[in-house]
Amino acid sequence: MYGAALMLGLAGSAHAAPAKDKPPTIASLSADLLHAPNAATTTAILAAMDSLRRAHTDAATTLLLNRATRDLGAQKSDDAIADLTDAMALQPDLTILRRDRAGAQIAAGHYDAAITDLGVYLQAEPGDPQGWATLTEAEMARHDERAAFAAWQRVLALAPQMAAGQKHLNDLRTKAFGRPT
Repeated sequence: MYGAALMLGLAGSAHAAPAKDKPPTIASLSADLLHAPNAATTTAILAAMDSLRRAHTDAATTLLLNRATRDLGAQKSDDAIADLTDAMALQPDLTILRRDRAGAQIAAGHYDAAITDLGVYLQAEPGDPQGWATLTEAEMARHDERAAFAAWQRVLALAPQMAAGQKHLNDLRTKAFGRPT
């Protein structure tokens, strides 16, 4: 659903314009996200949030992230996982690397490992809708539709204008609980 390149935050570099003279923070962008008028603005704000989360990525970690992205593009998910694990060893304080590795683990079919990484990540970054979206994807892959539904509810609580958000929620509700009578 959400491509591995998007999960690695390397697919685009759109930034939401700061509403004030102060530079944006994760907290201010999270507030903006709640009031985003449409999916395009939501996407731009999410990209800006990821840029802030990656702001202190050092050069060696960036090289490993780029290699992981190439590995995923070449369908070498296990190699991408290894690259991301190495990146995490270099910068254990860069929590977004856990979300990145979870995306690679989903691509490799390692759903339980992805959920473990997302659990650690979401403890550190509970306000990241993309983390919850990745958890939704992992839970769907494990065929736990109720957990996927609950995770997607968190996505929409944090980013009400997420692209196709309500349609996806309705689809997940149907898969989790059946058709309403």
